[in-house]
Formats: sequence, C-alpha cells, structure tokens
Amino acid sequence: MAEINLLLTVLSEIPNIWQFLSEFSFLIPYIIYTFFRFRQTLNCIFYCFFQKNLL
Repeated sequence: MAEINLLLTVLSEIPNIWQFLSEFSFLIPYIIYTFFRFRQTLNCIFYCFFQKNLL
C-alpha cells in the first residue's frame, strides 16, 4: 500500500517536475555527463574493492 501512495505522490508531482526540468533543461546534459563519469568511478572503486576482498 505504501508503494501505491508513493507512486500517486510522484504522479501528482509530475507537473512540478516538468516545470523544474524546463527551467533547468540546460543543466541536464551536464548532470547526465557528471552522473556517467561518477558511475564509472564508482564501478572502478567497487571492482577494486571486491577484487581485493574476494581474492
């Protein structure tokens, strides 16, 4: 039931999210770029960490 309430809350916030995105749309490519770079760094950290722990 909590999941449904959360989903309804998110759906009711979508117009606000779209307004936010339209105001900050120029930042989206930068955010995506940062996210992917950060994700690669995290993958490397996790990979090195697990390699050391498993071997």
